[in-house]
Amino acid sequence: MYVAEGLAQTCYLGYRDMPSGLGPEEMRFPSQGAQKWYPIYTDWISSHSRGVPPGVFKEPKVQPDENKRDYRNQRNSYLLRPEVFVPLTKVHIALTLRCAI
Repeated sequence: MYVAEGLAQTCYLGYRDMPSGLGPEEMRFPSQGAQKWYPIYTDWISSHSRGVPPGVFKEPKVQPDENKRDYRNQRNSYLLRPEVFVPLTKVHIALTLRCAI
């Protein structure tokens, strides 16, 4: 579930960073010097840590300085992609139900 939540937060930040409020057509995640997220996440799971895992935030914050982000909006155009709406809606419902339990 945390993987889906982290992915949804990444999409949310992409939307928030765009002046139009629509998601970017392409995002890039430069990896120079950065560790990949999944091995860090599996280490977190195997250490039986509690709370929010690394890379997932209770309240994601937009980083206004593009040079400090760990991602880049590669192309600031937007092509209508309605197929994105359904998966994001399902993630939102799943996360809402988890919080309500």
